Amino acid sequence: MKLWQKIAVAPLVAMVFLLLVAGLSYYVLGVQSRTMEQLYKERFGAYQAAAQASQNISEAHSGVYRLFTWIQNLKPEQVAQATEEQKRRIDEVAAAVQALGRTELEADERKLVEGVAARLAKYRGNVIQAIDLSTVDVSIGAMQMQNADSGFQEMLK
Repeated sequence: MKLWQKIAVAPLVAMVFLLLVAGLSYYVLGVQSRTMEQLYKERFGAYQAAAQASQNISEAHSGVYRLFTWIQNLKPEQVAQATEEQKRRIDEVAAAVQALGRTELEADERKLVEGVAARLAKYRGNVIQAIDLSTVDVSIGAMQMQNADSGFQEMLK
């Protein structure tokens, strides 16, 4: 072997190994990118759904309190319309929670979603009962709304 061939072998071997490392790095980065995209779609999507449900139930809860503020000044058909609106909003949140429960969740997360769904159903019943009672006497309805409020606070936790 000639001297120039001996001198060229070491850099050539180094370049081959560098090309192998570059190709392997490119492949690993592609796998990592696909995994991060999947993680974002699945896990962050579930988080966004839960956050949206929390915001929507909070808005419905404040709407119920707004209704209590004005209930003595409203006509019965206006109260019925507002009650139906609150039922619809709570039902939409319940549907979103049920949809979240059908996604791929870990066992402890699924248990939390099921607990929220049960609390949400109880909250809906308490709210409707509080509104019905407040049409007769606002103070009795407010007492029932305290039960709904405590259930709401537990649900948000």
